[in-house]
Amino acid sequence: MWRSLTVRKAHLLNLDAIKGISDRHLKRIENEGQHPTLDALKKLAASHGLDLEDCVTQVN
Repeated sequence: MWRSLTVRKAHLLNLDAIKGISDRHLKRIENEGQHPTLDALKKLAASHGLDLEDCVTQVN
């Protein structure tokens, strides 16, 4: 299960802080369990100030 909502809130980010991913797509990932694409993971990592490996570790 993806925990991106927990990670996003831990980093004190709101939906608008995730650049390049629509609010709707982010909500699907966070609330509906949709698995993010590699491109979405890269954008999530960048928004959280993490490298891709650390991002995947935190949200998986």
